[in-house]
Amino acid sequence: MAQSHGDDQLFPIPDHAPEDVREVLDRGHHRASLVKDGRIMMDPSQVPTNIENTMRRVDADINVDVSISDDIATEKELMVTMG
Repeated sequence: MAQSHGDDQLFPIPDHAPEDVREVLDRGHHRASLVKDGRIMMDPSQVPTNIENTMRRVDADINVDVSISDDIATEKELMVTMG
């Protein structure tokens, strides 16, 4: 069983869970959503966290490569977050 390593929210993540599910449950991972059968399950609080972490990277190195869809949120995640 893996352990979530983000913030103070430690909880067990089953090893048999699919990789995308483990990524969403892991508070230290940047993944904000799962899409299955045309439905999206999302952790909207992850998008602002991803923005904050990306800004820290830019503050540390202004020349760092940043991708909105890879580092912050996909187009679907942004649409869900904005309502």
